[in-house]
Amino acid sequence: MATEVALSASNTDNTIYVWGIRSGSSLFSFKQSMSQKGGLALVSKPGASFQIGSIVTAQTDRAILNVYQWQRDQVLHKMNTAEKMVSVASSHQGQYLAAATVS
Repeated sequence: MATEVALSASNTDNTIYVWGIRSGSSLFSFKQSMSQKGGLALVSKPGASFQIGSIVTAQTDRAILNVYQWQRDQVLHKMNTAEKMVSVASSHQGQYLAAATVS
């Protein structure tokens, strides 16, 4: 059975929360991440475009992109970037990721 969830991120709280749509309760969370509006992208599982494989977040205070594997609360990869990223997006099938800076 499919579970409908909502994600919430903040530029003041260092945790991304996953909420159950029907119950309204917190299902799990991802630690060590503060991102601005538009600084979070859901990446599909390869070959399964309607399933989340990972989450990528642009950090508000550092030039780093954090990658989380779905339902694992710790950072899987930290990607250093030349500048702070303000926006992150992924392609529908999860093959491409794009990030933008202020400049």
